Amino acid sequence: MATKRKAVTTADLCKAAGVDRRTIYRWRALGLLPAARRASLNGRGSRNYFPFGTLRRVRWIVGQRRRGVSITQLARIVREQR
Repeated sequence: MATKRKAVTTADLCKAAGVDRRTIYRWRALGLLPAARRASLNGRGSRNYFPFGTLRRVRWIVGQRRRGVSITQLARIVREQR
């Protein structure tokens, strides 16, 4: 039986969007993505986990950017939806 994932990592988002970590963090800072939950890796650093639905948001951002919509415009759209 397949298990449903409840969270995705920054690396998952980078792969889905074809961008680097800095871009994901920038989108988060602009309010385009939800806050991540940080989890310790038992003394080997930590990892950020985003809600699973963030994958859909990242794909939407990439699609809108390909259509020529600026990051500033996207941030405004997201703010207005809240």
